[in-house]
Amino acid sequence: MASINGDEHPEITQRYNVLGFPTLLLFRDGNLIHQSVGAKPKRRLLAEFLPHLESAAAI
Repeated sequence: MASINGDEHPEITQRYNVLGFPTLLLFRDGNLIHQSVGAKPKRRLLAEFLPHLESAAAI
């Protein structure tokens, strides 16, 4: 897990087309597999990310 300041690292926000904050990016093997933009409740974030995490655990 990493956190960056988009104002201090605009090259990273441009690379991943980040237009709003907060933005969560999930990578697997160096590839972006999921992107979530905007503040969301924990329940919603879990619903979005758990399927990706569970499939990674099965590998």
